Amino acid sequence: MGTEFKKLKKKFLIEAIIKSAITGVFAGLLAVGAVLLGLKLAETDINAGFYVLIGFGVALAVGGVLFLFLRPSDTKIAKALDNENGLNEKIQTMVAFNGREGDMLELQRQDAAEKLAALPKRRLSVKKLWQYAVIPVLALALFITAVVIPQKAPQQQPEKPFEYSERQKAAVARLIEDVGNTSLSDTDKSSVTAMLRTMSENLESIKKEKEMKAAVISAIAFIDVILYTSNSFDNVAFAIGGDEKTEFLSSAITDGVLFYKASSVTVTTLEQVKTMESGLVNSVGEKVDTAMDVFVQQYDVTIADGLETVLKEINEVISAVSSDKVADETDAVRVSVEKFHTVMSGLAEHLATHNDETAQAAVRENISAYKNELVPALVPQSYRCIADEFVRRRTAQIFDINSGELPRQNSGVQELDDRGDETDNPDGTENGGSGKGDVVFGSSEYVYDPDTGELVPYGKYINIYYASMTEQLLNGELPENLKEAIKQYFSILYSGTEQPDGENKEE
Repeated sequence: MGTEFKKLKKKFLIEAIIKSAITGVFAGLLAVGAVLLGLKLAETDINAGFYVLIGFGVALAVGGVLFLFLRPSDTKIAKALDNENGLNEKIQTMVAFNGREGDMLELQRQDAAEKLAALPKRRLSVKKLWQYAVIPVLALALFITAVVIPQKAPQQQPEKPFEYSERQKAAVARLIEDVGNTSLSDTDKSSVTAMLRTMSENLESIKKEKEMKAAVISAIAFIDVILYTSNSFDNVAFAIGGDEKTEFLSSAITDGVLFYKASSVTVTTLEQVKTMESGLVNSVGEKVDTAMDVFVQQYDVTIADGLETVLKEINEVISAVSSDKVADETDAVRVSVEKFHTVMSGLAEHLATHNDETAQAAVRENISAYKNELVPALVPQSYRCIADEFVRRRTAQIFDINSGELPRQNSGVQELDDRGDETDNPDGTENGGSGKGDVVFGSSEYVYDPDTGELVPYGKYINIYYASMTEQLLNGELPENLKEAIKQYFSILYSGTEQPDGENKEE
């Protein structure tokens, strides 16, 4: 290719680069202006670094795409030169036959080279560049408008005042009295009433609604620790529910304790608690019977068809209950499951001495004996849960706190809480652990953040709550067992990967 053509090609390349760069820069400016204006109108702000990323990214993308479109090839340059200068395709012919030899071709190249040399020097056409001025004009107009418009600060809702009214004081005093009239153990009554008194004393000095909510919701959370989390039913249910063969055995325990959640009754009065208490044995028994009637069907196979295998497989899963991490060895729920396991294991070992009829009779006899021990073991745990529901709902009612703002009742068994259920999670909050990397908390239960007035995961504010509650509650006149329950509760929430002092609690 001739020297003149190469010079012209370089000019075409420079022109394409300039057009692409100018268009890209102003496209980026247009994008930044649009985002800035939109966020200002929405009364929102972002870090200034994001605007740089937006502008740079859009400029690079638009400029790059445009350059790919404008990038001059030999063919495009030849066509442009012929059209602009009326050269009757002389340059296009030269390019098309480049690299081929012949006298006629050599004459044609010389003629084309002479025509190129005679052309006036090529300059950027200001007139043509105006076609690229639309984006710069719009970009500058939008960007200047976005910068000039003042940033509107989000409207701050004035903090609502709070005054601990005589009506509320009387209602809390009545609640404390009602707790004393429940059938809870003396230890539980003492712990719950001490927590309510401490809450009431703290409210005397609180003047803002958000601080009131923080104090009340924290008290409710700790009462959950006393009456709900310290039960063993969910730990036992999870331990033996790790297989589809024992799913209904696990359900017999959880459904039996939490039967009241299936009703539409919101427990807010002592009379409702007493009504449920009067039919507690029957209510728990019905739920246990329903689940166990399905569970027993798994044993309905002949010895020849593998009854021994069924017995051993189920027994292996149930054996997980025999651990102090699940429940204390004297715990009535654990004891009832262990007895069931012992008898079923003995039946599996001596199955050769039975025929199908006597084996099935032994299975049903043991399940009947198991239910007779399980129901009385579950009844007091169910009552504690009902009492907890009564206290938490009634306390929220006194202070006009929405039920969706209350912390979820987590068992302390992370895997069990991960599963959750609709009836126990009406507000749609997430369950299970939260955290990053080496710091994973035992729960993502939500707590009230007094700074924002919103519910936030424990994983975000647990250290603050731990310090605050330790100072406010543990310095009060609280029973030793309540202090220990609070420590255990936070130990559960820290999940074994991080302690309040930052040390790993796993050995």
